[in-house]
Amino acid sequence: MHIVTKILIVFGAILTILLSALTISYAASETRVREDYKNVVAQKDRAQKEVQIAQAESSEKRSALAIAKDAAESAKADLEQQIKRLQQERAELIAKAKEAELAADAAKNQVAGLGESAKVNSTLIKSLTDEVSSLRKAQLEASKRETDLVDRLNDIESQKQVLEQTARALQEQLAEARLALEQAKSSGTGTAIAAVAVEAVGPRISARIVKLDKFPSGDDLAEINLGSAQGLKENQKLNIVRGDKFVASLILTKVDAQRSVGRIDRLGTKNDPQVDDLVLNRLD
Repeated sequence: MHIVTKILIVFGAILTILLSALTISYAASETRVREDYKNVVAQKDRAQKEVQIAQAESSEKRSALAIAKDAAESAKADLEQQIKRLQQERAELIAKAKEAELAADAAKNQVAGLGESAKVNSTLIKSLTDEVSSLRKAQLEASKRETDLVDRLNDIESQKQVLEQTARALQEQLAEARLALEQAKSSGTGTAIAAVAVEAVGPRISARIVKLDKFPSGDDLAEINLGSAQGLKENQKLNIVRGDKFVASLILTKVDAQRSVGRIDRLGTKNDPQVDDLVLNRLD
């Protein structure tokens, strides 16, 4: 190999080594430069954010200061109005105080003139008091008499009710006695005489027909929704009505606690009782 070629090969190797070193140095520098650039960009962003935050805080502070300034000015205006109003009230109070002083002087003058009037009024009041006392006494006596009369009337009314109840009970007993007498006569003579129906007495009873049927003998019967619990008894005579019209009579033949059955007596009419017709113990 020629010496020049060897020298060139050596120079090429040296250049290659230098180029590699430069490449490595460039790569390291490029990485560091990129990192520095990124850091600078990040610092710039942080700085911009901090500036924006500072600007926002400054804006808020300016707004708060403006609001506080407006509030202070409004409070100042309110205070000025209150001062004016208080000054007006002070002037009015001073005027009223002077008027009160004048009124007090006038009252003192009037008191001196009212002394005699007070004495006269005292005499009149005493006489009026005595008169009112006498009137109250008379009113109390009249009220007492009225109360006694009312109590007496109540007692009389109570006695009247007791007597009416006693009379009704006696009427029922009399009717039962008559019925027993008739039955005794029938059993004594041995003849088949029908028991006489008895008019129902006592408190007013109002029932309704709930069923219509016939006895085996062919007589019409009606069942009503009341019984012995309401004071009904066998052989009692009731009245069937529809509206204001009398329909027929009903003589009870069987009485239970809450139901009763009776024979329909049309009394020579052609009236036909119906379910839900009203049944009364008396027509008054």
